Amino acid sequence: MRRTDLRRMLRGSAGDAVRALLDTHGSPARVADTDGRHLAGDSAAAGSAHPLEVGGEVVGSLVADDPALATALVAILAVEAEKRALADETLGRYKELTLLYDMSEQFARLLDLDSVGRHAVEQCRRHLRAEAADLFVLNAARDALEPLAQVGTEESTGLDLDASNEVCARVFYSGHAEITSDGDAPVLCAPLRHGESVLGVLRITHRRGAEWSAGDLKLVTALAANVASALHKARLHTEQVHAMALRHQVQRHTSPDLLEAVFDGDTAPSGAEIAVLFSDLRASAGNGDSPEAVLQRVDQAVAQALAILVEHGAVVDLPLGEMLVAVFWDPEGFGQAAQRAIAAATTLEGGAGLGAGIGIAGGALDDDPAERLDGTINAAARLHESADGRVVVDARIRQAADGWRFEPCVNGPLPEGCFEVRG
Repeated sequence: MRRTDLRRMLRGSAGDAVRALLDTHGSPARVADTDGRHLAGDSAAAGSAHPLEVGGEVVGSLVADDPALATALVAILAVEAEKRALADETLGRYKELTLLYDMSEQFARLLDLDSVGRHAVEQCRRHLRAEAADLFVLNAARDALEPLAQVGTEESTGLDLDASNEVCARVFYSGHAEITSDGDAPVLCAPLRHGESVLGVLRITHRRGAEWSAGDLKLVTALAANVASALHKARLHTEQVHAMALRHQVQRHTSPDLLEAVFDGDTAPSGAEIAVLFSDLRASAGNGDSPEAVLQRVDQAVAQALAILVEHGAVVDLPLGEMLVAVFWDPEGFGQAAQRAIAAATTLEGGAGLGAGIGIAGGALDDDPAERLDGTINAAARLHESADGRVVVDARIRQAADGWRFEPCVNGPLPEGCFEVRG
């Protein structure tokens, strides 16, 4: 306790009890703070100084001849200290709940990742009176934590998760918050946990010479959970908007005569199963010096892709020369169509070095063949979003294609039901 704590304690009911006890005592006595300043009783009292210890800390002294009086005073002060500690804890929890509620309401109105990140670090810095706050999110492809938002700190390019001595990496893998130090500055780091997943970490740096408390650790852990929930919701919203835009783009660019070409002008057999390959060839162009240079590389990729796909028996729909849609059907069964689709894709990404990433989905053309085809193309396009330069397939293709090795996708918008072809 600080010196002012004893003075403050003597202002309320505890002070009245102490003064009543001193007044009724048979000999003069007085209470002083740790600097000897008079607080209560007879200022002229003389005698031995008995320490007043509350909670393991000396908060003042009693000057009196009777040491038993000091014991009685300590009992009164201990009760007051417990009351104040309970009141402080209650007030702290009220403030914490109010802050969490306010932030939840504010996060509910934010639907993009950047806004969530900026709001999170600004609010954490403000309410915790911190020097700096950083929000890092996982980039699974790079196995690194990348900054989403930062305030009061130098811009960071990211944190390598292989750096086991870095507190953020430890917190990410352990899923538990930590208090540590960066030089003279105390650092509090908490995981952004959503369900069983850790999306990133929240790192808050205090002013040099200051300290974090256990209460701060609890509060930041709760704040981090709030931030993680908001990030998850923003990601879902972004993915839904992107999926709708992609679906509209695919529907607008896909030829309605594609099914006729697949079945040589005949009606698709009832229940016919197809494999659809999708790739956006613009991703293979890289950064060109000019739009003309980019277009030239896309044209080269188109020509190369067409030759490979036709060689593997695909029907290709390429109306605009950028989004590649190839349909595989085989009268001997879906397994053969899936095999040829994967073989074509691995040739494009491997030997041909297309580098755009490829998604392959399977579907059955029952009920409404045109609608089923459209749905399968969109499923392949969504898989392409998780491809990142790889060949990825859905569960239907994985089950039908023998002789290939698959591993579940670990990043991208479709981590479930998405499998990477590994050979």
